[in-house]
Amino acid sequence: MSGFDSCSYGVMELHTEPVRRELVLSVAGIGFGYCGAQLKSDGVRVFGRDSLDMGTSCPATSDLCVLASDVTTPTVCSGDITTFSWPALGRKSTVGTRQAFGASLYPGGADNQITLDGTATDSLDLGPSAPADGVGTLNIVTGMPR
Repeated sequence: MSGFDSCSYGVMELHTEPVRRELVLSVAGIGFGYCGAQLKSDGVRVFGRDSLDMGTSCPATSDLCVLASDVTTPTVCSGDITTFSWPALGRKSTVGTRQAFGASLYPGGADNQITLDGTATDSLDLGPSAPADGVGTLNIVTGMPR
């Protein structure tokens, strides 16, 4: 790998609401197919709102509504399924090792936009910065053991 943007890179949050029998998925990333997206299912329908990942840009928000039993069949979504109880995610614009990446138009605004740039200020900088005792050296650039 030549950098953080040589593969799919981002975050997914999955929330379930067992009482209401709902599932909500929020996504932001590079190479995921979406700059920012949310899906919600009530077991009958799946509603989605997204900004597709076109690399250098992220087109305007679009919605989809399909049957949960056959996601190729469009249906009508209205009411509770079209509102999300969990925050949406999106990505800020950044320059990678291979190209520039545009900011998500969904969800819009800076509050829920994450930084994906492979640096120490990256929103996904979750891993160790040094190997644990007794473990081989760690490649800090990729986070993968050598």
